[in-house]
Amino acid sequence: MPLLLLLAAGVLFYLWQSGRLRAMSGKDWVALAIAALGTRFVMTGQLPPGGAMLSGAGMWALYRWLGGRGSTKPDAIGPTENDVSIVEARQFLGVDENSDRADIMLAHKRLIRKFHPDNGGDADLARQANIARDVLLKEIDRLKL
Repeated sequence: MPLLLLLAAGVLFYLWQSGRLRAMSGKDWVALAIAALGTRFVMTGQLPPGGAMLSGAGMWALYRWLGGRGSTKPDAIGPTENDVSIVEARQFLGVDENSDRADIMLAHKRLIRKFHPDNGGDADLARQANIARDVLLKEIDRLKL
């Protein structure tokens, strides 16, 4: 039993140190609680219910580890760098064709302050600002070669 508590403490410490503890959803917490309860059942000799609980929690962990997040996966929503033209990126950031790297970064910083979700902004607009910045910086790097 003390070894099991040490293992649980180690897992929680790892999640905390890696920043994944903050990113855990409610379903992740439920799976963690089910795993703890299943472990308790196994430790008391009740293998069928404990094994089922541990298997379910393990399958959830595997699903999350493989990248499954349901249909609202952020990477699948909105435009990507390949979908945005240089002209559109310049218009979105409000810079002209003579802008250098510093101008682009300043315009991006101004928009991110306005659009970032942590400041009450829209996540899609913040994502578009990041994409526009990346497109323009890649174009500047391409022209320097």
